[in-house]
Amino acid sequence: MILPRTKKKTAWTETGVNINKKVYEKSDPKLREHIEKTSFDFYGQMSKKLQIDAVFNLVQGRNTFLLAGTGFGKSRIPEIYFKMIPKKKKAVVLTLNPLDTLGDNQVAEKIDAGFTAINLTKETFTPKVAEEISQGVYQFVYLSPEIFLNSKLFDKIYFSTEFQERLALIVVDEAHMIYIWGLVETMRSLKKASLFARHQDSGIFRPCYGNLGGHLLFRNDKPILLLSATCRPVAIDAIKRSLKLTDANLDILRGELTRPEIRIVRVPMANSLASALDLIKVFPSHKDVADDQMVPALVYSGSRNRTLTVLEVIDRARETPGKCYIPKSSGARRFHSCQNWKRGRKTRAGHHSNDDRMDALAITPMCLRVAFAMDNRHGYIPLWEDDPNYIEECQREIRENMAKCCCSNCDEENSIKLIDNLPAASVSNFDSIVSDKFTASKSYDLKAKYPKRHTGTRKRKILPDERLEMDKFKLSMIKELHAYYYTIFKRGGSLMPKHLFADEEAEAIVNSFHNITTIQKLRRVIGVEAFVGQLEWLFKWINVYKENRDKEINNKSGGESEDVLESQPSKRIKTAAIRGVSRVSLDSAEALDHAERSPTKKMIAAATRNSLALERQAYNDMERAIELARKVQVEGIIQAVKKDYTSQNLRILQP
Repeated sequence: MILPRTKKKTAWTETGVNINKKVYEKSDPKLREHIEKTSFDFYGQMSKKLQIDAVFNLVQGRNTFLLAGTGFGKSRIPEIYFKMIPKKKKAVVLTLNPLDTLGDNQVAEKIDAGFTAINLTKETFTPKVAEEISQGVYQFVYLSPEIFLNSKLFDKIYFSTEFQERLALIVVDEAHMIYIWGLVETMRSLKKASLFARHQDSGIFRPCYGNLGGHLLFRNDKPILLLSATCRPVAIDAIKRSLKLTDANLDILRGELTRPEIRIVRVPMANSLASALDLIKVFPSHKDVADDQMVPALVYSGSRNRTLTVLEVIDRARETPGKCYIPKSSGARRFHSCQNWKRGRKTRAGHHSNDDRMDALAITPMCLRVAFAMDNRHGYIPLWEDDPNYIEECQREIRENMAKCCCSNCDEENSIKLIDNLPAASVSNFDSIVSDKFTASKSYDLKAKYPKRHTGTRKRKILPDERLEMDKFKLSMIKELHAYYYTIFKRGGSLMPKHLFADEEAEAIVNSFHNITTIQKLRRVIGVEAFVGQLEWLFKWINVYKENRDKEINNKSGGESEDVLESQPSKRIKTAAIRGVSRVSLDSAEALDHAERSPTKKMIAAATRNSLALERQAYNDMERAIELARKVQVEGIIQAVKKDYTSQNLRILQP
């Protein structure tokens, strides 16, 4: 409906483009009838009331902001308005849109409808095309804000008298984008950086787009038509400020923004947003659904890198590795667009920040269809059933006889079933899946599509009886590595091998001893090498130690088995010995008692500790001797320098 406000007609001028004078002089009822008849004659069907109201406003020269859902037919409004202008004027309708792809589609629609149109891009906008635009060859001209603001060639056309005489209307499609552009233009540096961090497509996303108002003021007093399918109150106010419009010179027409035919399903995320792995449960495998049978889908990402990540995940879901790198793939392609962000809020009402609105949208238990409608109309996401605006919107949908909502909050059970059936979705069965009439012929195992989780390296538990051996291993490794270091570098420097590899690194190797099978794994344990050849030498040394240890264990186990076989007589021999052999004499028994016994485990451990202590002491003594020699060498150098310096001064002082 049109907001109740009386407006005066813009004066019909002698210069520039005007509508047909007979049409201009019609009374309001007659003008509406004429617009309706023109639309019916051209399209063969009746126009919607809101379309007639919008054209009626434009004919009277009033700036108009139309809020209507996608598929309403907003693109027909400039076409009907163009029919009100005499053909001999060669009028031009200028349309700003944020996407080159959207402009290409609209150009195709205009050509099919019998109009001449062109979409200005870096490739198509040439001096020849600029001359054709000035001459009125193209009735509809589509261009991006970047060309509208930054192209010197277009400035030359736009500000020329010849073009201004042909300009009939300026259309801003997806007008909510002006709010986003204006946000970046007016934010302080900290918040501006935050916005750029969220939308890193800086090649397309330019803060100067917030300055559209200055250019749009120069339009030869022709009306502006703003079109949007989603625009919150705070965005509308910001757009009016950016374009220098007020309530006195802008009419807002509000249509139905709720789309009952759209089913909204909120899918809880099981993986991080950066990984995008939750898309695996949305797209079917190429073995089940061919590329040409896939359901068309759009995935919005905040940056170019994330877009590529999404394509890689879709490859996992489709089981077509590497296909994402094909520019003209028949499965998924990469487009760079500049879009708005839908966020949420965790409070009852008011104009909410983007982060808060996104949080609220993620947790709200209310009907999602109503939540989106309230976000567009009131600027916040409802969280409670007793919210007056929520109650009013629910009652309005009932009065409008809208179909029952089947969102994931209103019909949770069937929504879960729908998500489970998406791996089988195709063009032929998608309607039955959405309407909960589809039954899958087989179950789909998606676990194989997910990347394998890399388990962390577990430290080896050192048993008490192994600690002595490992300490000996560490000491030998440190000692030999330091000796190897001195084969490469001379002694006496300020950097010593103990500064590069000591007990801490050796202990890390001991704890991960069983996992070190490659040089790369050794690097993960102790980090990058401190000097050239360190990792290679350590890896070889560890492998030699493992081989020697394995040989020792095998030899020991083999010898023990032979001793066991030899020490175990047969049953007959043992029985005969028990029956026939006389008892050992007392003297022999006493002799056996006094015989030398084999050493115990404690004795062996004590001997090993003593040996390690002696080796450690010898190593420390050697290190101290090296350190002392270095200090003596440094002291000698200092004394020599002092002596030389003193002798030079004495020569200078002598007459």
